[in-house]
Amino acid sequence: MASVREIARLTNVSPSTVSKVINGRPGVNANTAKTVRRALESTNYQPAFKAIDWNRFLVVTPNYPAIFTKNTYVSTILAGIAEQASEMGTAISVKKLPRNINTVTDMKHMLLQDGSAGIILLALRDGHQFADLLGVENLPHVIVGETVHQHKVNQIVLDDAQSATRAMTFLIEQGHQRIGVILGHHSEIGHLQRLNACKQTMQKMLGDKGKLHDVACLSPDMTHGQQVINELFDCPKPPTAIFCFDHATAVNILNEANHRGIKIPQQLSLISYVNDGTVIMLDKQLTSLWVPTHEMGRQAVCMLQKQLDDNAAKQASARNSGASGEGAAKNPSRHQTTLMLPSRWTLGATTAPPAPAPSIATPSIMQETTTP
Repeated sequence: MASVREIARLTNVSPSTVSKVINGRPGVNANTAKTVRRALESTNYQPAFKAIDWNRFLVVTPNYPAIFTKNTYVSTILAGIAEQASEMGTAISVKKLPRNINTVTDMKHMLLQDGSAGIILLALRDGHQFADLLGVENLPHVIVGETVHQHKVNQIVLDDAQSATRAMTFLIEQGHQRIGVILGHHSEIGHLQRLNACKQTMQKMLGDKGKLHDVACLSPDMTHGQQVINELFDCPKPPTAIFCFDHATAVNILNEANHRGIKIPQQLSLISYVNDGTVIMLDKQLTSLWVPTHEMGRQAVCMLQKQLDDNAAKQASARNSGASGEGAAKNPSRHQTTLMLPSRWTLGATTAPPAPAPSIATPSIMQETTTP
């Protein structure tokens, strides 16, 4: 079997470069990494893996730094994972998703090098595309945060479409026909699912009478709250209600509306989708859909542990039944498991029926009467 130094000589790179490729670390040119991988496969290189710790889970987070600085969505899920793991006596290690994970072998090596028994993958804009790799290899895993339409994939997802449908139905039943929808990054699947649900609900309930204004707000800071208000209220017929997919942006919209003298909820109703666990003290409670991010983390640990327990039970059954069951134990049949967690509806003080349109006074015609 070739060593790291022999692979380095074959590919004319340093041993440290080979080590980076093997361990999925950054800092290696894409063409160089491809050459090293080819050499690893042709020489049947087998890295020295740690012994699997059956009480240790690997948690893989998204690779882009903004996910930790813009909101607490991921950190709240991580808190739920840590809490549940602590109660179960399970250790966790947290790593960012390496940029050079491309194959089933790469994914398997990442898990084995960590010595963990299974993977919890927090998939937002990146990560969910690797879910099928985990399913194909039958690696114990849970995908958190994205709907993955792959066979043998285990996932914890949110009821994004149902939440949006509920919010829009509530506003329309109150009498709103012009509704603004504030979404985040267009590439995020959850945002698109909610937006599509909003459009479908409005079309179903109002038809051509409804008007939906959708605005992309890529940052939750105060200037974007002002941008949203400017864009929506420059319309000839501005919306009478807003459903905001980001809680921080919803708070900024509320503050900007108050600054401009737009009365909430008399002139503008506002619903927030609280997806990051943030608690902000306001003078009035926002009508909100609270996403159970903390519970997502706890359930991910439970789902992963169940897979390991089921696999152990199948292996024990195969040993007891002899050689005839051995093949089934090595390649257990596994179907997709999806746990969808509902959001919690909180009726606050920021929604009300729309104000009636001002009536145009009609001058009365005084009829002159004469006394006989």
